[in-house]
Amino acid sequence: MNGYYLLLDYIKSLLDADVDCNTVTTGVDLSSTDLNRKDIYPLAHIEANDGTFLDNVIQINLELFSLDQVDFSKEIENGQKFIGNDNEQDVYNTTLYVLRRVYNKLSVSDGISILGDANIQKTERVENNLIGWSMTLTVEISDSVMRFC
Repeated sequence: MNGYYLLLDYIKSLLDADVDCNTVTTGVDLSSTDLNRKDIYPLAHIEANDGTFLDNVIQINLELFSLDQVDFSKEIENGQKFIGNDNEQDVYNTTLYVLRRVYNKLSVSDGISILGDANIQKTERVENNLIGWSMTLTVEISDSVMRFC
């Protein structure tokens, strides 16, 4: 009867162990996180939005965010207009693979089933030049004791 706790703790442990993630937060809305601190990036955020009770299982809709801050340079190096004067492509690449690694681990975990496909979407935030990806997925957990590998 503690599946919700175990699920969130397991996802947090995956993100904490990821070399490309410095901080993991959770809550109803990412905007409630203190985004003004510069030492927290790259950042991951977990939202458990809603769910469904079925016989002996609970389905939970999750949204995971992986975000980092864009650094700007004052000049374009070597005429690289495609890449530009920032690390935007690097941030999108790195944050995408943070979510991919979490998805890969969740897909082979005991006690967790991913239902359907995970959807990813680019995320841009005006505040603090944060960009990255969000991933929405539905997981199914046993309503009894869960084991994670």
